[in-house]
Amino acid sequence: MKHATRIYRLDHSKRGDAEQLARMHEMAREAAEVLRRPIPDTFLGRRTFEPFPNEEKRA
Repeated sequence: MKHATRIYRLDHSKRGDAEQLARMHEMAREAAEVLRRPIPDTFLGRRTFEPFPNEEKRA
């Protein structure tokens, strides 16, 4: 028995393409906005407080 070939129909493909394109533009805009932000500070290698004078003498 021969397998039947299925034919898929594209309905409203232009509208779907336009919606997908709009989503891609929005994602690119959000990504560019995130990349414009300053690099986050991780506090590594930086003093986040000033120690009391007695603590410096002990260390």
